[in-house]
Order: sequence, then C-alpha cells, then structure tokens
Amino acid sequence: MPIVMALDIATTTGMAFDGPGGRPLFATYRAPDALDADDYGSRYAGFERWVHDTMQLVKPEILAFEAPLMPRGNNMVTNVRTVRLLMGLAAVAELVAVRAGIEAVEKNVATVKKHFAGTGHAKKPDMMARARLLGWNIKNDHEADAGALWSLVKAEVDPTFGYHAGHQTTPLLGRAGA
Repeated sequence: MPIVMALDIATTTGMAFDGPGGRPLFATYRAPDALDADDYGSRYAGFERWVHDTMQLVKPEILAFEAPLMPRGNNMVTNVRTVRLLMGLAAVAELVAVRAGIEAVEKNVATVKKHFAGTGHAKKPDMMARARLLGWNIKNDHEADAGALWSLVKAEVDPTFGYHAGHQTTPLLGRAGA
C-alpha cells in the first residue's frame, strides 16, 4: 500500500507517516517567528525546506494535508495574517509534492474529525484521546490531528488498513455509534 505522509498545517505543523506494524510515526515542525510580521517569504522557504527534506526521508507516495479553515462572516477566530500564512503553507506543501511527482491530497477538517472521532465537531482533546486510545505516541494535538488525517487517507487507499494493522480506524464511540 502507498506510504502516506500527513500534515496538520499550522504555525506548528504536526506530521504523521507510515511506521512499523501499520502504525504511524509522528513529528512536529514549528515555523520560526519572522522578525517582520509581513515576512511570509522566509517562513514559506523554511517550511518548504522542511517538507522537502522530510519527504526525502519518509519517501511518501501520497502527501495529505487538511484544507485551511476560512473564517466565515463576522465569526472571525483568526486574523488576515494567519489566514494568509496558512493558505501559503498549504500551497507550499502541495507545490513540493507536485515537484517531487507525489500525489497531493487535501481533506476537509470536519471529514477527518468524523472519520477519527465520530463527529465533525470533535475538539482537540477528543482527537488526542482517540489517538491515545489507539496507543499512538503523540506529543501534542498537532500530531493527533495529523494522525487522524493519516488514518483517513490510509483507510481510503486500503479498505482493510484498520483491521490488518491491529486497530480499528473508525470511531469506537461517538454520535454515530453511541
């Protein structure tokens, strides 16, 4: 089955990728703060180097990332600078994948949450609890979210993935199964 590298893209990016025994391994990348708040270029360049170098080690056949969340109406939970940064980081990840001849897959955040935690409205603690229930060695919520994305994409490319890997990838608990 294809090797998947999944990114939960943010100023702190979580990563999950195929590890031994069908279980994911994890890492975290923290984008350095720019000296100038409008210096997106240096942050994009650093992220590009990290994604490229990591892909050289992991050798994925699929690079998955969550679609950046867009604020709606007056319900702004972020600012324009953050939106610009996150959209740019997603574009950089896809660009690096395309240049390497790797399939890039973008997934909706609610779809990932529903697959992993049973509801598209799952919160960070829910995602971390689910990852820990599976025995995954996550260090933070970014890695839990990346693991959830990795799980979804692995399940899509191999319907038997969750069962031959020794764990169930669909939620044990949640609205759908409660």
